[in-house]
Amino acid sequence: MFKGKSMPVFTGWALFTIITIVNVVINLSFTAKWTTTLLLATDWLICTGTSALIIMWMKGNVSIDKRDKQVAVISALAVMLWIAFKNSAVGVWLNQIAYSLAFIPTFRNVRRNPSDEPTRPWLVWTFAFILDIVALKLDLTSVGLDFVAPSVCLVWHATVTLLSLRKVKPFGLEY
Repeated sequence: MFKGKSMPVFTGWALFTIITIVNVVINLSFTAKWTTTLLLATDWLICTGTSALIIMWMKGNVSIDKRDKQVAVISALAVMLWIAFKNSAVGVWLNQIAYSLAFIPTFRNVRRNPSDEPTRPWLVWTFAFILDIVALKLDLTSVGLDFVAPSVCLVWHATVTLLSLRKVKPFGLEY
């Protein structure tokens, strides 16, 4: 980003920041697993830092479209339902829907120009989520709900990793 070779989408990162803190809070409510909580909290810190860097790099000149606002509303709904029904499972699943939708701006960006999303950070996060799932699998007290957030994160981070590896020929043709 600082070398001018990539430009991550602010809206995606801002939504990731909001949604990952919700993931941390919901995760803490139903489990005390330090592995998942630590990874989700680290994810939140990196999302927050990346959002701040993008804002500074773009000098505050960022925009959020209607679809991005809808994703934020779904995430807020997840929190409200979780609080109202005191049901972590509902909160986890609704927040994963919001998290999945938050990837839309990133998918649009990496589809348009693969070099806007550097591969290496996405690959590192993909492996981090693989390790989180392995750690949960080794913990005999893990339940199915423990695997939801890291599994969803794994799928979307791996997808962006693969999309960022594409090469684009002149005239927008892929190879």
